[in-house]
Amino acid sequence: APEMIMNILFEASQPAGSSSLPAPEVSPSGIPVNLTVAVIKVCRTALQLLIHVGSLNHAMGGGGSGSVCGGGGGNGVRAAFLRRVLGGDEVRINMVHMCHLTLSLFGAAEKVRPRHDSAAVQPAEEAAVGAELRSLTHEVLLLLALFALGSPRAAEALRWRWNSHPTMLHRMCDLPIGYFCEPRLRQILVPTLICACFHESINLRILSSRLSPQHIVTYLKAEVASYEAARTASLERDAPLPPLSPATLVDDPSELPIVAMEYGLQARLPPSKWADALAFFSTRPESPTAERAHLDWQGGEDTPRASRASDE
Repeated sequence: APEMIMNILFEASQPAGSSSLPAPEVSPSGIPVNLTVAVIKVCRTALQLLIHVGSLNHAMGGGGSGSVCGGGGGNGVRAAFLRRVLGGDEVRINMVHMCHLTLSLFGAAEKVRPRHDSAAVQPAEEAAVGAELRSLTHEVLLLLALFALGSPRAAEALRWRWNSHPTMLHRMCDLPIGYFCEPRLRQILVPTLICACFHESINLRILSSRLSPQHIVTYLKAEVASYEAARTASLERDAPLPPLSPATLVDDPSELPIVAMEYGLQARLPPSKWADALAFFSTRPESPTAERAHLDWQGGEDTPRASRASDE
């Protein structure tokens, strides 16, 4: 699926019959002219189904009603399954390329979107493409969290860089400011940053060069308080909180989207790990050497290291 989505997005961004790596045909606004709503919907459907398949074992991983101090395993089986699916070297590289391309296209679309306080009116078709790219980006962020959590090899891929391209960690930090301020958008991005850096000291150090871990700590504390309040209320009603799956099929799959996405932290990181995550992100990252700090700012490893085909 990642390779298919990457190829579809790439081909839609290029002139027909062109040589390799040509300059894309773009509209006056800067969005590739062949990148249509229909094309992006195909990519979204493939991505949604991949996330859904990776969520099928959700119930086997334990319930979601445990406290933040224990219980509620949640998504352990699911994450292990996705790591096996996406952990092969070639698939992992395609996964990273697909995510980079999606966020790059989304960034281009956001640059031409009129500001809220602007009197400019964006053409309807262009606005529709931007909205679909935004939704695709959100789904990519959800997949990235499931891909990276508990997998050192997957987390390593988020700090790969080549030439002057930023790492995936830097791309996420370069998303519009709303993803760090607006509650709805923070709920989409921050859990992915948590999964990408949890027990990954190098990733946390790279992230800290752009974003203070205190933002993550504040977010986690708010999530813990909200979850514990909901859990207490559910116990009083004798109705334990059900586990959250990141993707479930809708009742009527005859129309797109056929999968409903869940972006809450609980769908990506089980509550039983939240206390550990709070402790990890509350600890000041180890200060790198001057040379390492320069590399952290620019990105991580220059090239992927030779590694096994999948996580054990």
